[in-house]
Amino acid sequence: MLAAGLLRFSLRVSGGVARCASGNVRWNVVKVAGGWQGRWSQSGAAGASRPAPRSPLYPVLALSAVAFTQFDETDDSEQTREARMLIKSRMEAQDNPPDSVVGKIFWALRHYVYEPVRVFLRFVHLLTLFLPVLFLCPIVFFGSSHPDIDCDRTGALLWYKLVRYAMQWAGPSFIKLGQWAGSRTDIFPMGLCREFGELHSNAKKHGFWHTQWVVEKVTGKSVDEVFDFIDHKPLGIGAMGQVYRARLKGESNEVAVKVLHPHIDSMVDRDLAIMMFFAKIINVLPTMEWLSLPGEVETFSTIMRSQLDLRIESENLRIFLHNFENYPAVSFPRPYPELTTRMLLVEELVHGVPMSKILEFCQHSSMDRRLALVGLNAFFKMLLLDNFTHSDLHPGNIIVQYTSPKGDFETANERLKKAKTKAEWSQVMRELEDKGYEPHICFIDAGLVTELTTKNLRNFIDLFRAVATFDGYRVGELMVERSRTPETAIDPEVFALRAQKLVDELKTKTFALGSLSLGELLGSMMDMVRRHHVRMESDFITIVLSNLLIEGIGRQLDPSLDLFEYAQPVLRQVSTQGHLSKEDFVQMTKVWVVVEVRRFIQASIQQIHNCVKYDRFSPNV
Repeated sequence: MLAAGLLRFSLRVSGGVARCASGNVRWNVVKVAGGWQGRWSQSGAAGASRPAPRSPLYPVLALSAVAFTQFDETDDSEQTREARMLIKSRMEAQDNPPDSVVGKIFWALRHYVYEPVRVFLRFVHLLTLFLPVLFLCPIVFFGSSHPDIDCDRTGALLWYKLVRYAMQWAGPSFIKLGQWAGSRTDIFPMGLCREFGELHSNAKKHGFWHTQWVVEKVTGKSVDEVFDFIDHKPLGIGAMGQVYRARLKGESNEVAVKVLHPHIDSMVDRDLAIMMFFAKIINVLPTMEWLSLPGEVETFSTIMRSQLDLRIESENLRIFLHNFENYPAVSFPRPYPELTTRMLLVEELVHGVPMSKILEFCQHSSMDRRLALVGLNAFFKMLLLDNFTHSDLHPGNIIVQYTSPKGDFETANERLKKAKTKAEWSQVMRELEDKGYEPHICFIDAGLVTELTTKNLRNFIDLFRAVATFDGYRVGELMVERSRTPETAIDPEVFALRAQKLVDELKTKTFALGSLSLGELLGSMMDMVRRHHVRMESDFITIVLSNLLIEGIGRQLDPSLDLFEYAQPVLRQVSTQGHLSKEDFVQMTKVWVVVEVRRFIQASIQQIHNCVKYDRFSPNV
């Protein structure tokens, strides 16, 4: 029975690869309503470049980013642009049976014999990893409680570590699953989420021969003909692929070459089949249906599959570059679409100082505060103006360059990289500030983005307005009413009252100290969501996580950070541009007015406080 179930899931989930016709692909940028739009077109004219390569092992390499940005503008469906790109990618990758009899026999053997056997063997391997952890589950009830970690017992914290170790050994899909689960504080205990936050990829690097093979199949040329040089040692190795440093022929700037691991798509499909199998089993257990685990596996599947097609990341970078073309303090790596396919991405290599090092040596200087301003303005622009938000904003994906008035940044960045102590760092930063250097941020690794549907965008705006106006009860009502399964919520009235109490407490802190910690609000709110079984949409949770990450970074740079104050410039822009629907435009204008009034009141309170503190109300004697 178990094997039969796995067989059905493997046949349903596994996508395989696709055969494609040869043809030449050209990248065109054309002016369309609302901005520039990139398009891929095929050309078969005489004198055109090489025909698209074929391969019996990886036919999908021949598929370049064909028509990824050509969508029906009259399509009024709720699907986002990102979702439509993923659907196109999956349709291209469908492995249909060939026409020949021999081909059909081999196709059937692969799908009905080979793949089910591989899924079953993978299932046995996972059982050997997770069964011991499952048997040790009772230890969660032993040990003393830790109030600072959701009151979890010592035994529970130990068990969480065992789960993390099992995830680590289970491979790329389960490492990604753990990292994703670590962001779902609305479902899983805070202690488990923190433990999953320690997960890192232990993927083995693939041989350089595979990288050579991919480049040659994509370009029709040898590696030496495409690149002046390419470092055989990877810059980084991830769960899905690895990145090399290189320089293209005829160009002076270095590029990053990202290549997916061999057979990674088949491995991911098998793991997703097994995850879905167990999710459906758990979902039928009493009191577990509120988790909607099959739906969560589908969401996770979307995340994984979007990273199996590097054309999606290339298109995301193109959109970000267009959105920020008038923002000189923010940039993204420039992709090379003509060299990008499903398994290969070539993009500009960004040089600078990782945000993680800046946070390590942060002195809360005026330069740090300006850096926080640049980063938060960029985030709010993505979120409120563009509805196209980078979904992986941890410090490792943020590169900072300090640029002089003359445009030079290499000297400053090299000096900062060499700084080993806080004293050395402070000295360099003071010199840069005296010379007029300004911070510049580059966001990398744009494979994951969040794009809210029209419905979810309206829900977010309504919730944002309720938070900005400190209407805590309305916050609770909205979260229950517009959740995925309102009927599974436990005591929705109590939930709304607790939300009101939480927001009232933060309101008191805000007007007393002049600083609102949205991270504190969201963290406590997610704990309430989990306790009351309120099922939130996954893209909303991603937005929450991004808020927590970006506020955490900003608060380390500027401890007096007020997220709403930083959001004011973008809120003004939203209120004046009117690119939203009429209803959403009115709502965002109300938010802007409330935030402006709040800022005026805070300034008045601070002014009165200073007058009392420094005895300015007394007449001069």
